[in-house]
Amino acid sequence: MIRMMNNSIPFLLVLLAIYQPFLQADDSRLDAVQALIVADAEPGGIVFEILTWEDNSWDWAAPMLQIATRQLRERYPGIEIVLISHGNELFDLALKNSQPANPAIKILQSLSDEQVDFYVSEDYAKYKHLGTKDFLPFVDVSPSGTAQLQDFINLGFTHILLERSNAID
Repeated sequence: MIRMMNNSIPFLLVLLAIYQPFLQADDSRLDAVQALIVADAEPGGIVFEILTWEDNSWDWAAPMLQIATRQLRERYPGIEIVLISHGNELFDLALKNSQPANPAIKILQSLSDEQVDFYVSEDYAKYKHLGTKDFLPFVDVSPSGTAQLQDFINLGFTHILLERSNAID
């Protein structure tokens, strides 16, 4: 029996090494939000940024944004929250591409109803020949997503990048 355990230890170590990133991901999801929640001072606002190049990004990003928004608003009820989208994910917010029954779009709409402001980059939207009138009603089109992001940071907003690595599965 001791021999069997000794042989299984290297195997367990290999498994731990393989799964360590996944275990860490659970512990580090939205660390920036958690840090703000335990902070002594209220931030001047929150600007979430999403910049992805994969399909269906809102499937993971919308629930993550919803949870983060709820947590932040529980701690800071009046905090201003905005999201800036300036990657491929913004095309899912175009009227011709959006599917209102899509659960992710429903979440984004409900967040808009809760005073989360959404901005997409007109610079990038032009690649698909989209203009200011081509997006869902709750989406504002900014001339430049990067410039809009910097404007919010200059106003004292805390920048949080939404990434799949900290997505809530």
